[in-house]
Amino acid sequence: MGDIIYALNSLGFDIKVVPDAEFIESMKEMMMDDKKSMLVSSLISYSSSDMKTHSFILSDNEFSNKALYHLNYKWPITDEKYLTKAIDSLATLGFFEREDL
Repeated sequence: MGDIIYALNSLGFDIKVVPDAEFIESMKEMMMDDKKSMLVSSLISYSSSDMKTHSFILSDNEFSNKALYHLNYKWPITDEKYLTKAIDSLATLGFFEREDL
């Protein structure tokens, strides 16, 4: 997660790392706001600490791995360059833009 935050910040996003208690308090405040709650509600499934909610999706990628292996495809290592390109691609598509807030 630290690598993703670093890549986001290097692209001009202002992501602050805060103590868990401050993060949880901010999440609770945003959940009370009708507009913001829609944006943060999906994060609740991944939260921990005081919220203690976890969601796990079982999956099996054996077929995909074998197919890719037979096609001689190798997934690139997720390094800073890879993350920066992925985030920049999302930004180019307007993924991070919200006009309704």
